[in-house]
Amino acid sequence: MSILDRTRSDELICGPILRKATRDEVWVWCVSLVPMDFLFEIRMIVNGNWQAIGGGLNSTVRLGKNLYVHLAGAKPLGGGRFPAKKILSYDIIDVSDPEATPVSILKQEYGNTLGYGVFDLPTFVLQSKDEDLRVMLGSCRKLHGLGEDAMQQLHEQLLVTANIWNQRPHALFLSGDQIYADDVCDSVLRQVSILGKELTESSEVIPDLPELQNINLRQRGALLEKHAHFTSGHGDNHLISFGEFAGMYLLAWHPRAWKGIRFTESDDLDRIQVPRLKQSAKVISNVRRLLANVPTYMLFDDHEVTDDWYINRSWKDKVLGTRTGRRIIANGLAAYWAFQAWGNEPRRFNKSFIESIQAHLNENWNTSRDVKDGKVARNFESALIDFNNWSFIAPTYPLSLFLDTRTAREGRIKPRLMSSKAWKFCYSLLASEWKSRGTGGHIAGPWEPIVIVAPGPVWGFEIVESLQEGVVNIGGKMVHELEKLKPLLNKANYPPNVDEGSAVPIADAESWRINGQSLIDFFRFMEMVQPKVCIVISGDVHYGFLSAGRLRGKADLKLNVPFIQVTSSALKNEPVDKASESYVTSKLAIHLMESIELVFSQSGIKYFYLDNCWDETTREIRKSIFGRCDFNERVLFQYDGFSKITKINNAGMLNLASDGSVHQVTMFTNDSKKTSFEFKLAKWPVA
Repeated sequence: MSILDRTRSDELICGPILRKATRDEVWVWCVSLVPMDFLFEIRMIVNGNWQAIGGGLNSTVRLGKNLYVHLAGAKPLGGGRFPAKKILSYDIIDVSDPEATPVSILKQEYGNTLGYGVFDLPTFVLQSKDEDLRVMLGSCRKLHGLGEDAMQQLHEQLLVTANIWNQRPHALFLSGDQIYADDVCDSVLRQVSILGKELTESSEVIPDLPELQNINLRQRGALLEKHAHFTSGHGDNHLISFGEFAGMYLLAWHPRAWKGIRFTESDDLDRIQVPRLKQSAKVISNVRRLLANVPTYMLFDDHEVTDDWYINRSWKDKVLGTRTGRRIIANGLAAYWAFQAWGNEPRRFNKSFIESIQAHLNENWNTSRDVKDGKVARNFESALIDFNNWSFIAPTYPLSLFLDTRTAREGRIKPRLMSSKAWKFCYSLLASEWKSRGTGGHIAGPWEPIVIVAPGPVWGFEIVESLQEGVVNIGGKMVHELEKLKPLLNKANYPPNVDEGSAVPIADAESWRINGQSLIDFFRFMEMVQPKVCIVISGDVHYGFLSAGRLRGKADLKLNVPFIQVTSSALKNEPVDKASESYVTSKLAIHLMESIELVFSQSGIKYFYLDNCWDETTREIRKSIFGRCDFNERVLFQYDGFSKITKINNAGMLNLASDGSVHQVTMFTNDSKKTSFEFKLAKWPVA
């Protein structure tokens, strides 16, 4: 049975999701099958009754024959500002027919299932600049990933705090891999393929690939390796069409997309994946409910598009040099824009950008045109691939800067995660927000705190990143030598993944540590911003941990910045099954990592990543292996504290004072006993 047959035409098929929220304007996002005109109304209890205090109409983009994405911003009535420190509610009211009585879409469709506590409708709290920032956080949520979905833990926290305004979160930060486009199980691919076709009413023609319905399950990986030069190790069911990407977002966030899904267990792989997928199905209604009640900000990492996406310049050049690769990356970015980025910064994307996306996607179901190689398709690809201003600010106190570390990379083997232009753009975002808040322009001396949201940890575990750095550099040297020998090698026997500059080095080259210039860029940015304290929120690594210390500059780097990093990963994608043979090995590795970090944190050792206290021989050996010894005299990190690692699915909660003082960090974990641990810091010494 199709999604169109089993739903009324006016039902929402995704959302509502509460998006960017300030005291001047609040935004909500949703998706429907048909065009809709609605009023987004904000309400507050006045004299015991709910009263409208703001509103606004929706904007709509049509991205398929039956796919309408809506974003509505509400402003306060009669000027002024929305109140902080109060529980506010909202509704979506159908005003499509001016002759009809306005109807609450949310009550009509969901009854009282979207509210928390005593509230029937969704509610939220806006932050005042003089109160703690309370942020929920998480990353890496794969529907058939191992373990229970930690979004359920966040839902349970909101159940407890729903009626208490000063305990409710002001925001939810999702720092990457909200979907896995490359790692898709059979049941999910079947469902998103059906959803995609019904939403778009088309079978998208992908350059140089056969028709998608003619590609069997688990047969896509080899095709995409050949025609797109993709490098995912789990890409046998990789998403390809825009409709499939859109269907995956519906499945990630709304229970209606799960109706009619076929859970088949035809082989050993299915028997592993399907029970994990069913666990996601059990909590999807609570995920929808959570997203409706907390202002949510989202940033991509690689899996929104494909594994290793733009990992380095070599990968990017090879993939974008293919027609297949360009189209799939553009499809992934179009879906990311529509389902994630648009709500982060509703006014960021101009009319030309949006029309380029709409023109191509709406042309797909217009059978009167050949859409395979047309100008409209090329404009669609260029608009998305050439756009690299995805970094944005969440308007919290203190400000939260989300870093795009994927689309502005430089470097063929070890990427510089953000170019100078990208850093300047980020600074311009901060300067603009500071100016609007009356705090001035360029800063000198200790200033405001800052929250940095980065997909991967800026400051990872010493033992892990040292090993990765060595392997990547050795791999890079091997690639360099193979390049010299390339004319003498038989092409058929040339080692995979190292030809033409190496698409992917031997080890994961994503971290800031491995890419020394990236870390220097980060320190330079800190020097330019001069924050009173820097709080980094990250994910990606599939384990959770917290560390705290101080960045100190030497030589020409004028740094003295208190630093805390909260890494929460994964929401649903535990790396090791407790029943597997590798679990014991993994636990031993974790204990070793923790022991080494504990030495640093308890001893108060001041050390450099490339320590300048080593003798000259040792320094030369490290320089030979790691390929650099360039900032050992420049940056010092002093540990003040560190927490244990958890590889169990986890989500975080950060309580941060407006002056940067960290009051509490809590990591909620899901294991067989549903236990959790807390890592608390005393009020941060910002002086």
